[in-house]
Amino acid sequence: MAGEAATTSSDDVIAALAKIESTERRIQILEEMPQNQELLPGVTVSALLRHLRLELAPAPAPAGCQLTPDLVYGTAGVSGRELTLHLYTRDSGGARPGVIFVHGGGWANGQPNSMSAVASTVAGDGCVTATISYRLSGEARWPAAVEDAKCAVRWMRAHADEIGVDPARIAIAGESAGGHLAAMVATTPGLWEGGGGWGSESSEVQLAVLYCPAVDLKMGLGSQGHEAVRQFLGDTERAVEASPITHVTSHCPPVLTQVGAEDTLTPPDSAREFHRVLDTAGVRNRLDVLPGRGHGLILDPDACAAAVTNLLTSDTTKPAWL
Repeated sequence: MAGEAATTSSDDVIAALAKIESTERRIQILEEMPQNQELLPGVTVSALLRHLRLELAPAPAPAGCQLTPDLVYGTAGVSGRELTLHLYTRDSGGARPGVIFVHGGGWANGQPNSMSAVASTVAGDGCVTATISYRLSGEARWPAAVEDAKCAVRWMRAHADEIGVDPARIAIAGESAGGHLAAMVATTPGLWEGGGGWGSESSEVQLAVLYCPAVDLKMGLGSQGHEAVRQFLGDTERAVEASPITHVTSHCPPVLTQVGAEDTLTPPDSAREFHRVLDTAGVRNRLDVLPGRGHGLILDPDACAAAVTNLLTSDTTKPAWL
């Protein structure tokens, strides 16, 4: 298979990898391919390999930081199942900006490890970061995942002194479906809070960074995303209330969105409309449409990390935001 993959088209390689359940086998195949071959717009074999290796273990902590994996931050609904996160803290330096990262995967798949390379890099740049698990759609449908993400924000604020976070500078960032959840957290304070814990704390965030997010579920996600939306919502009539674009008000925090110009799953036009609504509401915002890039910007974790770090740490005494 590996030898064959090296000589077939990128589309054939992607199709073949999708049929293989073993991460180790996928890695083996990709290791035998030309590392600079482009598999998707802006995504090389090397970038995909780096991402797949994160499925086996979270990214290590950078110098001057500590990684605490699988830390319980709350409980999930009626089942009471523990919700966990990977936490990257600073060894010293007082109260820092805190950033919560939410993974993608069509609300049905994924794990916090996939955002750990970004979280680790941002921690190394001076923040305290966490990459969270949440209830996937196969376990619980809308609004369970939003409730879990809000619980994570409340947990970070409740433990701010302990982990070295400034509770007035908490950001949320997410990719694809995780971008949708991050946007919902940013636009719906006081709604869908759930009962996961830390109810006396606020789930409000001071910044949202969204990578190729699903911001308007009424528009769908293209043919390949329709089933993911249906499984997540259970009833497509909920698409309006489950769309961040529905909830934009002047009270929303600043928003940075990055989307690939070649993204067919969460297309740029959807992001443009979202930012038009933000503009109308008077919300500080910036939209970056990245030429030559498709879906899955998280496959370039260094660029994703830079987007966050540049906003949070360009001025050590006052966040630059946007």
